[in-house]
Amino acid sequence: MAYGVLAQRSVALAVLLLAGCANARAPVTLQDPGLARFQQESQQIEGRENRCIRGVPEAGGYDIASIATGSGTSEGEPTQQVTAGRNESLDECRTKAMREKEALSERERGQYHNNAQEERGHKSLIIILTGGLR
Repeated sequence: MAYGVLAQRSVALAVLLLAGCANARAPVTLQDPGLARFQQESQQIEGRENRCIRGVPEAGGYDIASIATGSGTSEGEPTQQVTAGRNESLDECRTKAMREKEALSERERGQYHNNAQEERGHKSLIIILTGGLR
């Protein structure tokens, strides 16, 4: 009778271990859909940043006529204003993308923390279940 119970527990343990090993060998994209989502969101942020940067006119795209008429007080001032305006616009694009990436990373860290807690709970359960075999 005791042998039958021990055999059942051994089979249950083997099934649990096989399931755990099979899950551990799964490719990351199948095992962790959160990672795929993180990569997709990161690419979307980069895409928005690139579109924003492409949307900033080149220094030559600004109103050349007003620069040529010398509406500024000095000869180099209009060109410097155009360059400063372009640099400011580029900085805004980059800053916005950086903030979005930081927010995404913070959400992802929280998710991985939760996943680690769940994994510890799963391991504790396995230890409890296998501890009865002794």
